[in-house]
Amino acid sequence: MSMPSFPNVDPPIQREDAVNQILSSIAMEELGLSHILNAEGEKLQYILGTIPGLSGPPATVSEVLAANESVRGLLETAVPWFADAVRKGETRINARLVNDIYIDDDANTGSGKAEEAGDISGMIPEYGGCFDAGGYGIIGNTPHKRPVFGVITESGCVRNLKIRTSRFESLYENRDPGVREDETFSVPLAAALCGVNYGTIENCTVEADILGDGEAGGVAGYNYGTIADCVF
Repeated sequence: MSMPSFPNVDPPIQREDAVNQILSSIAMEELGLSHILNAEGEKLQYILGTIPGLSGPPATVSEVLAANESVRGLLETAVPWFADAVRKGETRINARLVNDIYIDDDANTGSGKAEEAGDISGMIPEYGGCFDAGGYGIIGNTPHKRPVFGVITESGCVRNLKIRTSRFESLYENRDPGVREDETFSVPLAAALCGVNYGTIENCTVEADILGDGEAGGVAGYNYGTIADCVF
């Protein structure tokens, strides 16, 4: 198998053209993902008979459950893609939920030990885009039971998100086993939606257990931005 190579372009592409093509590629990727998610939503609408102008025989319970599992499977693939893209530097991409997201990382988080004192990184360490959950929820435990977002920057906003049936914790008993009993050890803060907020959090609900041997918060551990119409 040969190594991939770039074709010879004549005349050569200028820097401005290259930047425009890269941005167009990113936009097309995000547009394609949005079409896939929309198609999954329409799949559920069709099987439930809620698409205007379309009718057919009613779906059985087993068919509805099978369709729901199919949609959930795709969404569980999309969420790691989004989180991975943000962790790789695309911190300002926007996202919108079209269904509840079920996550439970207990089975594959490893030891779950606190990595270092003061660490507030969450499933998404830093975010500066707009995340509109549309009233849908994130249900279950995040990796290491840390906040969904580590830091929401000044340009970031999270709206209409529900966090349910979750547990967030940062306890002394979870500390690194290499730390001696007599050493001073500060555990990371415990929070649900984000560790530190510099942006805007609106109309969000947190229904979760939060346990912390250090500092703890419900919606956010520290708030230097705006939190409005939220319930914990």
